[in-house]
Amino acid sequence: MPNAKPLNTRLKNPTALLLQLFLKMSAPENFQHLQQALASHLREPKLHPAPAGVDEKRVMVYQRLFFNNIAGFIGRAFPVLRKLYRDDSWQKLIRHFYAHHHCHTPYFRYIPQEFVDYLGKERIQQEEDPPYLYELAHYEWVELSLSIAKEPPQEQAVDADGDLLQGQPVLTAVLRCLSYHWPVHKIRPDFQPQQTDGKNYHYIVYRDHDHRVRFLCIQPIGKRLLESIQQHPHWQGRQHIENALQQCGFSTTASDGSELIEKGRQLLNRLREKGVVLGTLRGG
Repeated sequence: MPNAKPLNTRLKNPTALLLQLFLKMSAPENFQHLQQALASHLREPKLHPAPAGVDEKRVMVYQRLFFNNIAGFIGRAFPVLRKLYRDDSWQKLIRHFYAHHHCHTPYFRYIPQEFVDYLGKERIQQEEDPPYLYELAHYEWVELSLSIAKEPPQEQAVDADGDLLQGQPVLTAVLRCLSYHWPVHKIRPDFQPQQTDGKNYHYIVYRDHDHRVRFLCIQPIGKRLLESIQQHPHWQGRQHIENALQQCGFSTTASDGSELIEKGRQLLNRLREKGVVLGTLRGG
C-alpha cells in the first residue's frame, strides 16, 4: 500500500490512540489502567498528566474534540440558559460538569438529562449562576425529553367527540405536568428576576398530533385535574373535576357547585381543542 500512512498519523479516535499504546505494552492487564489514566487526563488535563508514551500534541486534539462536542450539544439543548451566561462563565460551568459528573449512559441524546441531574444534585451555587438555574434547565430539558419519547401504542378506542363530563377522559400519551417556583416560561436575557414572587407556576408539556412539543401555563386546578386523570383513568370526568376542586379547597356541594362543575367541563373541552385530551374512552 504505497499511499498508506503510519499509524500515528492516521489516528482519528481515542480507540485508535489507545490501540497504539496497547500494542506497545508488554502487559495487557495494564490496558484498563491506561484507559482510566487517559480518561482522567481528557477530563482534567491540568490535574492529571497524560499517560506515558502519549504524544501531548495529539492528545490535545482529543481534549478539544471531546469538550467541544459536549459543550456544543448542551448549548443546543439549553438555548435560553446558554444566553444568560457570558462565554467564559458558560465554559467554566460546562468544564466542571465535564470533569466531575459521571454519566450513566454513553448516548449523546441523554447528555442533557445528565446535565440536569448534575445541576440538581451536584452543582454548588456559584456567583455567576442564576437562582433559577436548575428549574430553567429542567424546563428546557423536558422539551427535548418529550420530543424523543416513545409513544406507547393506543390499545383502547377513543371517542374524540365523547362527553367529557359523563365519559372517561383520555389524555395524550406523551404528557408531563410540571410546577416551578420561578416563571421559567418568561425568563430571557432581558428578564432575569432575582427573587421569587411567592407563587408557584404550573405547566402542561405535551406532544400534539403533529408530534410538536407544546407548553401551556395553567392554574393549579388544571394541573390537579390532569393529574387526577393520570392517576385514575377509569373515573368519569365529573369525578375528576370534583377531585381537583376538593384538592384546591372548593366544595361542589356549595351553592356554586354546579357552576364550578360547568367550569371544569369547559376546561376539559379547551384541553381537548389543544390536543391534551384526546376524547373519552369508547364504551367506557
